[in-house]
Amino acid sequence: MFLHMVYIAGARNFTSGFVNSYIIWFVVDWFDVFVLDIGILANWKKCRLPGTETMDKEYRSNNRKSIIEGFIGTAIGLVIALIVGGLVVILF
Repeated sequence: MFLHMVYIAGARNFTSGFVNSYIIWFVVDWFDVFVLDIGILANWKKCRLPGTETMDKEYRSNNRKSIIEGFIGTAIGLVIALIVGGLVVILF
């Protein structure tokens, strides 16, 4: 999927493939951390899993965990971006 997205974005060499795919990964990763995990799930009870509507303390205390997982996701994104950059070189 990333390969197709970066090709549409104009990636024709390793650097542009790497940078474009990493930017996409980075934005989606941190959107998940701040908007979904910290913003919506911690504060909007209707969006929670059934049976966990009363777990306000547990949802709000996971902010630090969500941020740490965001950094882990950012590191994983480097590996994915390297693979996509290499595939851009091989296939295009």
